[in-house]
Amino acid sequence: MIAVEIDPILVLRAKHQLQDKIAKRLQIVEGSVMDTGLKESSFDFAVARLLFQHLPDPSRAVKEILRVLKPGGKLVIIDIDQDIQSIVDPSISKFPSLLLDIVIVR
Repeated sequence: MIAVEIDPILVLRAKHQLQDKIAKRLQIVEGSVMDTGLKESSFDFAVARLLFQHLPDPSRAVKEILRVLKPGGKLVIIDIDQDIQSIVDPSISKFPSLLLDIVIVR
């Protein structure tokens, strides 16, 4: 898993909070969704959570995410998540924790 975060303070906080939990599976990269610096066609799946509603140019972000996705890769955009687990029927107990942890998954 690779998480991309533009705010250096949030990068440090995430590294500190997650180092013991999933350090072997997660890499946190400081960067912009507009220009991630990640290798082209290298990801199967991407999740953008609470991001697109704040972007000045969402189409540019989509182009960058599609650039790093492999052909046939999937992008999930979640921007309004109040009580989102209630829209999943039957409920999936691990769904809320997945939304908290995943930004871009390899």
